[in-house]
Amino acid sequence: MSRVGIPRAGLAWLLAGQALVLLPLWFELPPWLLLLWLLCTGWRVQMYRMRLRPPGRWLRAFITVLAAVAVYLSGGGGFGLEIMAALLVAAFVLKLLELDGPRDAWVLILLGLFCQVVAFLFDASLPWAVYSLLPLMALVAAMIGLQGGEGVRQAPRLAGSLLLQAVPLALLLFLCFPRIAPLWSLPLNSHQARTGLDDSASPADIAQLAQSPELVFRASFDGALPPRQQLYWRAFTLERFDGRRWLQGNLARFTQVQPWAEQGPKLSYRIIQEPNDRPWLFTLDTARTSLTGVSQRLDYRLQRDRPVDQTLGYEVQSWPQVRRDATLTEPMRRETLALPAQGDPRSRAWAAELARQHPEPQALVAALLAHFHDQDYHYTLRPETLGQNSIDEFLFDTRRGFCGHYAGAMTFVLRAAGIPSRMVVGYRGRTQPGGQLPERSPIRCPCLGRVLAGWPGLAQRRPHLCRGAAARRAGPGRSAGAG
Repeated sequence: MSRVGIPRAGLAWLLAGQALVLLPLWFELPPWLLLLWLLCTGWRVQMYRMRLRPPGRWLRAFITVLAAVAVYLSGGGGFGLEIMAALLVAAFVLKLLELDGPRDAWVLILLGLFCQVVAFLFDASLPWAVYSLLPLMALVAAMIGLQGGEGVRQAPRLAGSLLLQAVPLALLLFLCFPRIAPLWSLPLNSHQARTGLDDSASPADIAQLAQSPELVFRASFDGALPPRQQLYWRAFTLERFDGRRWLQGNLARFTQVQPWAEQGPKLSYRIIQEPNDRPWLFTLDTARTSLTGVSQRLDYRLQRDRPVDQTLGYEVQSWPQVRRDATLTEPMRRETLALPAQGDPRSRAWAAELARQHPEPQALVAALLAHFHDQDYHYTLRPETLGQNSIDEFLFDTRRGFCGHYAGAMTFVLRAAGIPSRMVVGYRGRTQPGGQLPERSPIRCPCLGRVLAGWPGLAQRRPHLCRGAAARRAGPGRSAGAG
């Protein structure tokens, strides 16, 4: 027995189980937690060998407070999924320092089982599910070792036998237990997001864009399918940039559009939109609908008076060739030219150089699109997180990102060159082989990859930015849904 009354087999398998539980979490949590775990594990081993005394109450309290503060600071002052998981892991690790008897060992085992479940919040893949059997077996072996009747080598054999006997019961519960909606939820970790639409965009802080399989809406057309370049389903626009995030502007959100004249061919179609608790409706460019309780805002979005909280069907007509905003009001001009007072100096200097080389706005827009197409830019769902000067780092250093990176960078450069612009948020439609959509096409492909550039005498340009970069996909983001 150890000095604290814990059998050798129980302590050995407890430490092994803790290591196996924490191994996949190191990729998601602050790296200093690894050093804390090594420190606490080493201290516990030396205590077992009677070379160190247990830390005193005040020392344990100091280390606990220090760890809690470090966890809080690691999350930038927030309380997301990563921070809650890091706090649990810190408690799981620090419990080693007050392992005074079998009761504390049982608490540590239960914490380990809970940490193992938390790991599924970060990765619910089949490989992780298979791997999770290892820490589970180690923790069950620790339970057996605490009884004192089995040695270090015999405990895992009995643990495996018990787990095999539990398989029929687990299958029965899996098949028969009702699937209940969660009573609470936590947001995704700060460096991972899912494809989809939100009322802001911060691509610089995203290190992994997970693809969402959720259906957004279905579209069916009257007559022939429009050209693929017209299959961009608008939701809203982002005008404000605070140096990290793109946000909706107040003018576009709360001001109704002035009357406009129909021009060119009309597209008629029907949308069946899934509930998303947002007021936006999805349409092609320059649309009208007869649905009651819907108004058209200054950025030409169609917006309901209340969120879409149940499946909604509506008829829409669009005129993609309508010339919009031939002249900009002074408030709209100020909002679509606004940039932070400081930051991203290389991008500002490059924009000034482009403006000197291409005095005409049309030529500047074309040169910027050609730059993204011809230079070594790559489309990926796993970009690097960017620092304070995020636009500079994307344009000149990493050159890897998804639609939000490209649209945000282009909008910034156009504004720095004196061209009013804003980012369009929506979904990119996809055609089947042969250029056809099914009768009711499900839309699941989000994209922030369009920019509206306006200038007196300049027709509205609506470039889709990811086409050139998407041909050079990088890394694990190869199966991207956007673009």
